[in-house]
Amino acid sequence: MLTENYKDHWVAKFIDYDFPLTEKQYRIFCHGFNADWDHRYESISVDGWHYVYRSGFWLEKIRYVKQKDGMYHITEHYVKDSKESGLGQTWLEEVLFHGAWEEPLFTAEEIEAHLKKWEENKKAQSK
Repeated sequence: MLTENYKDHWVAKFIDYDFPLTEKQYRIFCHGFNADWDHRYESISVDGWHYVYRSGFWLEKIRYVKQKDGMYHITEHYVKDSKESGLGQTWLEEVLFHGAWEEPLFTAEEIEAHLKKWEENKKAQSK
């Protein structure tokens, strides 16, 4: 059941890596999907924001905006400030890469490339 608790108690999260989406990927992402036994996290779009939701808890809040390169990029990213969600934890990649989409958002090769870039970016930021 969706509740109004998606509107408050958000903490800005540093965008440590962008997961850009094409027009088609963004359309699929906006459509979302329902969680099931194999896909525990749900993607929901409300009022121009994209949320990661699970078992009654809103976990992440993301805004994608179309940029000059024609791709949609993350411009804002928030996590729920609660003990239930674990401040700082991110589930976005779980939803993007392993969600129950009507068709996959990324190929296995694209997922591998994204994760490699993400790990390299995290290492560079920790130096």
